[in-house]
Parts: sequence; C-alpha cells; structure tokens
Amino acid sequence: PALIYAGVICATLSSALGSMMGAPRILQAFARDKVFRPLYWFGRGSRRRDEPRRATVLTFLIAQVGILAGDLDTVAPVITMFFLMTYGTVNLACFYEGRSNNPSFRPTFRLNHWSVALFGAIGCLGVMFLINAVWAAVSIVLAGALYFFIARHEVQVKWGDVGSGLAYQRARKALLRLERERYHPKNWRPSVLVLAGGARNRLHLCEYASWFTTDRGIVSIAQVIRGELEDLLDRRREAENILRKSILEADVPAFPVVVVEEDIHAAIKALLQCHGIGGMRPNTVMLGWSEDPDNMGVFSETLAITKRMKRSLIIIACQQEQEKAYIPDGAINVWWTSQKNGALMLLLAYLLTRNNEWRDRPLRIIRPVAPKADIQNIEKEMDELLSRARIEADLVIVPTETALDAVRAAMQPSAVLFVGFELPDEDSDPFIPQFQPIVDLPGDVILVYNAGDVSLDA
Repeated sequence: PALIYAGVICATLSSALGSMMGAPRILQAFARDKVFRPLYWFGRGSRRRDEPRRATVLTFLIAQVGILAGDLDTVAPVITMFFLMTYGTVNLACFYEGRSNNPSFRPTFRLNHWSVALFGAIGCLGVMFLINAVWAAVSIVLAGALYFFIARHEVQVKWGDVGSGLAYQRARKALLRLERERYHPKNWRPSVLVLAGGARNRLHLCEYASWFTTDRGIVSIAQVIRGELEDLLDRRREAENILRKSILEADVPAFPVVVVEEDIHAAIKALLQCHGIGGMRPNTVMLGWSEDPDNMGVFSETLAITKRMKRSLIIIACQQEQEKAYIPDGAINVWWTSQKNGALMLLLAYLLTRNNEWRDRPLRIIRPVAPKADIQNIEKEMDELLSRARIEADLVIVPTETALDAVRAAMQPSAVLFVGFELPDEDSDPFIPQFQPIVDLPGDVILVYNAGDVSLDA
C-alpha cells in the first residue's frame, strides 16, 4: 500500500510541476503571438531569463480556485478533459502531417505512423465521453468556439498549419489523376488566362473571368513587363506582390502571374506554353478590346498566337471606367451565327446566369436569317439544340437583309451581347475596323472564338 501512496504523490507532483512550468510559457507565447490581444500584458518576461512571471501568477491563481473548491471529484473531470483534448489534438495534428507527407514533419520516433495517431485521437475522444459525456461536450464546444474565434480574426501567427500541407497533397494527387485521364468535352471547364496588363477596364476583365469560372474553373491574371529579366527581377517580384494584393482587395478568386520579356509576342508565347501544370493549363485567353492604333499590331498578333496555340478567345468590350465593376441593365443576348462559336457563347452565357448578380437576367438567343428562310424548321432545329444542351433560353429569330441592324433592334435592352467571330488570315482585312460597328452596340459586347474543344451535346 505504501508504494501506491508514493506513486500517487509522485504523479501528482510531476503533473503539478509540469503544468506550473509549461502553462505560463504557453500563455506567454500566445500573448506574444497576439492570438488574444487582451492577454498581451502576459507576454512580458523577466529581464534576465525572460521568465513568464506574470503568466505564472495567473496560472497559480487558477490552480488555487481548483484547490479551494475542496472536492476532487468536481475538479478531476474538468482537468482530465483538458488533458485528453490536448493529447487528442496532438494526435490529430500528427495524423494530418503524416497524411500530407510534409517534408517538415520529421518525427524522431521510429514507430510513428499516421494510423497510430488517428487511433490515439479517436481513443482520446472516446475516453472523454466515457468519463463524463456532459463535460466532454462542453469541452468540444469551447474548443470549437476558440478555433472559430481565431480563424475569424485571421490572426497573423508565426507557425505553419497542417491545412496547407494537406491541401497541397490533395492538389498533387488530383493533378496526377487529371494527367492520366483522357480529355472529353463533357469535362471541359473554363481555365482563363486574363491578359490584363495596364488596361483601363482591367477590373472588369477580372470580374467577367470570375463570373465565368465561379466554383467551376480557374482564373490567372497575367502582366507582362517589357525589359531584360536580369535588370527587372526585383520589379517583377514587386509587381507580382502588387497584383496579388489587388486580387485580394477585389475579392477575385485568381492567381497572379508576371513575366519579364523584351518582346511582347515572346512573352505571350511563353505564357501560353508554360503557365499552368497538367490538366490545369489555360484553355481560354481573355483580353480587352483595344482601339488604340499603336496597339493594333500587338493586339492582332496576340489573336494570331492564340489561334496557333489552339486556345479559345474572349474579347471584352465595355465602356466602364468605374473602380468597381457594375452590371448593366438588360438581358444576356447571344448573337447566333454558327454552332461552332455558338457552343462556347451559349455555355459562357449559361455560366454567367449561375452567379447571383446575373441570376435574374433573361437569356436570349438572337438568330438573324434570310427573309425567305424556313423559320419553322430553323426554330425546331434550335429548340432541339437547346433541349440537348439542357439550357433554357428565349429564341428570337429575325428575318432580315442586314443582320447588324436586326440584332441592334432585337437586343434592347441589353446588358451583354455575345458575338462569335473567326480569326482572319494574315492577308485578310484588319480585325479591329471589321468588328468596330459590333463593338459600338449598346451594353457590353463579348467577342468569342471557340478553338473547338467545347460541345453542347456533352
């Protein structure tokens, strides 16, 4: 019996001393990391050895409250819950680190394995409810409230988190799986490379890219700095940080990419060839409409490069100069000219209606036809196409000799008009004067070129 008493006394002293030495230092670290700003006063230590004297006094007072309660059976469940939750959380962290294969996780315990850590976490949780289900539930609720408090305040701390490692591992596995899969039009998703540059409607380009890809695709916002890479390394890094900050302030889910190149054409070729990884490479290029004669050569060459690289094209033409993009009044119109470009236009228009800002806007297909065309047969054909595509839209068939005037009359009021186009050959007429009358139509105008990888039947 004497050995039992000695064991209990030793265990009590060791736990008490361990807690009295460890708890103040944990409180001091929390205060210095500004996890809880009201506790910042406890972050100061002694001058010589930086001992957490203020935190030690607070820990002592908390311990005295438990002692003065005078009932071990009342205090024991509470203390036990704290210890079990600590052990369970440590096991859970080891489980996540083990599953994420993070190189920074290098345990010295040879028998360490993620399954053992998971078993330990589940065991701690089970023992908590076996001891006292009420206190276990209270402890979990308090711990959850603490977690959401820290997450909500976005506290800037000095340690890493296992969530990023686990997200990296999931992304790695998903990319490898995508690499092994064969492409099918059914699995087409918009992966948009926005050539924003210093355009005046840069924000509106990003907004449209975000609307087209909401929860369905990826947006990369690219900027090209002209010059020699060796001379502009610091400027490139600064520009990327500024672009990333602008993306966060605008609340646009996008990735920044900045390249330095003397030749703008070489920069665009490099972006289309090298940006992205595996199945996440951009399949669509977005840029703003340019009427500047000085930029006409770069604009036309960009279109030609994109066509040769077999990427789809989206050209945004709008009159907005506001700091925050707004949605014009009117319907979402699709000027139907051919099924090739029509497939991508109709899909983009449908994706636009999936956003809360555009949900109440009607979707209309405007199809100009020759005056003597068989309207009933054309209407039946379009209805069958919409039925196969599983997209609801109003169909407006306009017999006319001049398609542009007919569309101008039928589209009113228009928030946005999708227009398909084919990229001209090198010896054809200039692209900008050819489409300038269409761009001048009311509302926003989006020119769309389908590289051929989108199908409405999928």
